[in-house]
Amino acid sequence: MAQYARIADGRVAEIIRLDGIVPADVFHPDVAATIFAVGETVEEGGSYVDGAYSPPHPPPLPTKAELIGYVADRRWHAEQAGTAWHGWQIHTDDRSQGKYLSELQAIALNVRVDGDPWKFADGVFRPVSNADFPQLAIAAREHVRTVFGIEGAVLAQIEAGTITTAAEIEAAFG
Repeated sequence: MAQYARIADGRVAEIIRLDGIVPADVFHPDVAATIFAVGETVEEGGSYVDGAYSPPHPPPLPTKAELIGYVADRRWHAEQAGTAWHGWQIHTDDRSQGKYLSELQAIALNVRVDGDPWKFADGVFRPVSNADFPQLAIAAREHVRTVFGIEGAVLAQIEAGTITTAAEIEAAFG
């Protein structure tokens, strides 16, 4: 299959692949005149100057402020995403974090019925004993603590200049 590039304003506007035909067979002559046969390395946004192809310029790296904003947002999403406890997904959003504290207080005040059901992230209510509930709350806390730790480590790397892209931030959060 032959690959062609349609050029507009000196830039590759589109990549066209044709099987066994040439642009002049399928396009109006004015359009066909803007289409050139190319190799496999052409990308949209690249430029053609005097018949020579130049790949598109890479986008500029984000600013430090943009990276700091991105990592904060990424941490928040990771924090809110939940975690697992005994093989069940549990909520870790802001509201749920408060509910864990409320249940721990109810246990401490001896007003929580032992084995009261707890609604898990899959929407299913399951009994959780008063003895087990602190471990559930600790799992949620550890998840939140971990993602804040990742954010802190990434911020230090942004300041040091060793993290310079959103992709590197994503990789840090796994």
